[in-house]
Amino acid sequence: MSNIFRFIALVSAVAISACASKPPDVEFHRATSGVQTIAVLSPAMPEQPTIFALSGATPLGALFGPLGALADNKIQEGRAADYAGALAGHGYSLQTVLTQDITAELQKDGFTVSSVSVAHPGSAFLATYPVASGAHADAYLDVVVINYGYMAGAITAPYHPLLGLQYRLVRASDGVTLMQVTSAIPISEMT
Repeated sequence: MSNIFRFIALVSAVAISACASKPPDVEFHRATSGVQTIAVLSPAMPEQPTIFALSGATPLGALFGPLGALADNKIQEGRAADYAGALAGHGYSLQTVLTQDITAELQKDGFTVSSVSVAHPGSAFLATYPVASGAHADAYLDVVVINYGYMAGAITAPYHPLLGLQYRLVRASDGVTLMQVTSAIPISEMT
């Protein structure tokens, strides 16, 4: 399958899933919540990052038709493998980095924070949360990474990071959602 069809399928899948499953945002009111301690749950993650360049904008694709498109596709596959290899070779784990960054920001805001390892059912929020006494927390922060990786506007263009996620803060005592947000960080804001 050519890159443009993969791209269209990827964008369509993300758009459709985001529209169909996007829960409404709920604002957090710290003063009335009583939350002092937060257990950060291990984030739900896609298995692999998305590493993609739009093709067809290169001289190969434009000048050589189907053969150029085939060459573009091979270049794209090589670059995706290089990026994935570089991330794996450096031992990079978005799940670990994201959990550490969230913990640091919550502590900076005055919360006591713990981490709780959980298995998510795919790319979705948990349906039920751990027993409150086990985590000693007032609330759980459930994070779902919808998509992450790198994207370029063309095979010859530089790659830029992309990130889409949802997060929900749930009171441990009764399971009430205290905050819920869906966030997609545009490529231009991450460069």
